[in-house]
Amino acid sequence: MKNKKVLRLIASLSACTIAAITVTNKVIYHLAVSKKLLEKETGEYYDWRFGKIYYKKEGSGSPLLLVHTLDAAASSYEWKKLIHILSKNYTVYTLDLIGCGKSDKPKITYTNYLYVQLISDFIKNVIGRKTDVIASGKSASFITMACNIDATLFHKIMMINPDTFQELYQTPKGTAKLIKRLIDLPLIGTLLFNILYSRKHIDTRLTESYFSSSFISTTIPDVYLESSHINGIGGKYLTSSIKGRYINIQITNALHAIDNSIYLVIGDENPDKEAILSDYCECNPAIETCIIPHSKKYTQLECPEELIRQIEIFF
Repeated sequence: MKNKKVLRLIASLSACTIAAITVTNKVIYHLAVSKKLLEKETGEYYDWRFGKIYYKKEGSGSPLLLVHTLDAAASSYEWKKLIHILSKNYTVYTLDLIGCGKSDKPKITYTNYLYVQLISDFIKNVIGRKTDVIASGKSASFITMACNIDATLFHKIMMINPDTFQELYQTPKGTAKLIKRLIDLPLIGTLLFNILYSRKHIDTRLTESYFSSSFISTTIPDVYLESSHINGIGGKYLTSSIKGRYINIQITNALHAIDNSIYLVIGDENPDKEAILSDYCECNPAIETCIIPHSKKYTQLECPEELIRQIEIFF
């Protein structure tokens, strides 16, 4: 009898815990998307093989593709301060990478090659001709690999604060693979994702890791919070793939081989500044570089005017 009572108690407590976690996850989701900041943005959808990809096309002139940083909270919103000016001289394309923003967020393992295919297919099927590209953060590795596979798709390439080679060389093993499996779990994994992408943690990550000390914004954290939760919990599968290091790839051979003009833009307060300069310029001495003061890793949001000036010089 005592054993049965203990089992009933355990079952009851487990059921209550599951119910509490489920309710908590739903509340967090509804609060995250309640301001509907991204819903105000209007664009089109590219029906790609792994899901619908949200994108916008603005302006006229030669094509220019802007590819945002890869993160479950990231989206094409990070180019917002540049589009109006760039669209006067270019046909500007921005997209939400799969797993991000308003694009679909399928339950898959996200890899570097997945994004290489997405970028290549988008240029072929949506843009339809050779294009200039600006890529931020980890997305610079997708452009590098895609260009190495098919250089006919790309003209000039600008990279903004790309990952160091040390970061890109980290492979899925040990603890990283365990973290991926943990985040992929139905309830606990979703709760962990909601904690990692709570307003508080997004605020901390942006102010401590991505923006310089002089940059203050109240809207951006709200947009990033919404972006990480819009379209359901699918963003956690991208997060688990990033944490599990499935996005990483060695790009040295590709970077050395491609013959396109490359312009490297780095924020002066980026802690990886020297490593990035050393990695990329030693690998391909033809790369041009520029350091933009008063910015860290989101130069396009912190110093849009100076970045526009560098874009006009390069392109």
